[in-house]
Amino acid sequence: SYLSPSKQGGDRHTLTRCADNESRLLTVADILPSMQSQVAQVVDLINLPPAAVAALLRHVKWSSEKLLDRFWADSEGLLAEVGIDTWEDSGEGSMVGTQTLTPERDRERKRSMSESFNMSMDEGTSGLSASP
Repeated sequence: SYLSPSKQGGDRHTLTRCADNESRLLTVADILPSMQSQVAQVVDLINLPPAAVAALLRHVKWSSEKLLDRFWADSEGLLAEVGIDTWEDSGEGSMVGTQTLTPERDRERKRSMSESFNMSMDEGTSGLSASP
């Protein structure tokens, strides 16, 4: 897949090669329902909040199978690798929190997300970021 800005407006589109070897241009609106469904399915299996599951899926390039294999093999190690902290709360299950991003960890997160989506960022968008 290849992510690029559209020529009309600022929407991003993904060019993807399908099983029939045809290329199709997908918008974020085309992809988002599938991503949300995948997050919901994994949430049901590992009982973590959707935001944590989305971060884990981004980390494993949206492979549910890989995520589940890694999570069940070493959940604490995987959560620490992604920057998600868990702690017990009076026997009622785990609570989930996130770590504060250091500049180095933020660069790693952005690099990982960029690789995950094969993003092509132009100079107009690469400098945009939200301040904490």
